[in-house]
Amino acid sequence: MSDRNSYKLLNNNANASATVSRGSVCRSASRLSSSSRAPIPTRASLSFVEHDAFQSFMGSALLGNLVVLAGETDHPEWAIWGYCDDGVLALFLIEVAVKL
Repeated sequence: MSDRNSYKLLNNNANASATVSRGSVCRSASRLSSSSRAPIPTRASLSFVEHDAFQSFMGSALLGNLVVLAGETDHPEWAIWGYCDDGVLALFLIEVAVKL
């Protein structure tokens, strides 16, 4: 087909090709898609963030951060507070990234 409305689909993995005209359905398109790629996580696979256990864990992390802030105020010379801040920050960043 040399029609200007035709498109050529190429499969990079097998170097196979198929020609599809405008308005037609290519039955081999599913055959040309790469099945070796890892599946993209969907909202359903990340739904654990809505469970009570995850919410309770993050609430506990928030209360733990409150204790860390109080400890930093009372004993600023202790070196452990920097590590605690970094851990809580990492935990909250992971939560935000998963919830987006």
